[in-house]
Amino acid sequence: LMIALTKTQNEIEDLCLAIKDVKVKEVDDLINQGVNVNVIDQDGMTPLHYAAKKHNEDIANALIKAGGDINIKDQDGRTSLHWAAIERNKGVANALIKAGADINAEDEYGRIPLHWAADVGSIEVTQILLEAKVNVNAQDKNGKAPLHLA
Repeated sequence: LMIALTKTQNEIEDLCLAIKDVKVKEVDDLINQGVNVNVIDQDGMTPLHYAAKKHNEDIANALIKAGGDINIKDQDGRTSLHWAAIERNKGVANALIKAGADINAEDEYGRIPLHWAADVGSIEVTQILLEAKVNVNAQDKNGKAPLHLA
């Protein structure tokens, strides 16, 4: 059992490193070997969270196709779509929305991805979210709507 756990842990670490280093071929190889694409690290983040942070639409699409859960939240309650908004990642945001991501998911601050897109000044991600009919009147825990953060 210990050997199996170690092997799995190594595969997970390899997958996360390949995503962080934007090595599409390695990610594809690991997916084809059956690595768990929904594994959660110590920060509550999945490989899809890292793909959103690293601006890699190809990796995000591969993870989604392999069964990556698009709505898993990290320890701060953020989904991959939150991270795509925070990182101004139009390509991954679009891929996540097309795959059915919850565009109104709230993080621990009550912020939806639109709050973050407005806060960081990401016009492109804001536009994608608006086209997807996001709740523009959503208020965070401080009573602020996304417009207050733009």
